[in-house]
Amino acid sequence: MSRQSTPPVFARNPSGWHIQFFIRIDVAGSFHTYPRLGGPFQSLQEAENAIVSHLDDLRSPIMCTDGLSHAEIGVRHELYWLDGTRKNSSKGNPDRRNISLLVQALLDKYNEDRKSYSDLAYELDAVVIFREFYMGEMGCLNMYYHLNFTTKTKRADDFHGDINNLFFAEVTQIEGENEEYVLNCIRMVKPSDN
Repeated sequence: MSRQSTPPVFARNPSGWHIQFFIRIDVAGSFHTYPRLGGPFQSLQEAENAIVSHLDDLRSPIMCTDGLSHAEIGVRHELYWLDGTRKNSSKGNPDRRNISLLVQALLDKYNEDRKSYSDLAYELDAVVIFREFYMGEMGCLNMYYHLNFTTKTKRADDFHGDINNLFFAEVTQIEGENEEYVLNCIRMVKPSDN
């Protein structure tokens, strides 16, 4: 199922933070944030304001630099993210968490696109594997993600099925002033599919 005509998922990578945010536009034109920060929001600016407010709440007092020398400030920023998490800790490595948020945004987009065909929705269970690929010539490389993830089925009455569904998705990352992710395809697959 091709998704090239749907709006991209926007990414926000705030400087000094290990947290990446994703913003999805639904069919009604509302904006949803991942992780969820309230909403839906009526504009991209409202969604971005919610992100800034959330980050202000997360800022750690240990990152206050009042009265510190430039060297002490530099050391602190090398060791810690702005929420006080050590950069070299497992909690400070955001890759798996950020990919899960991106997949959740893509899966919500998929569920919304299919709503008229079925009362079943899919909830993310786990990201099984993700790979980055670069294609093109030097100076004009495009980055793609190939993702495999499992979902649980959720009916309209909120009953969760026990069956895990395996999905494949291909996503193009578009670099620019802000990152965007375009869903090229998403398909349910069988474990025996190549």
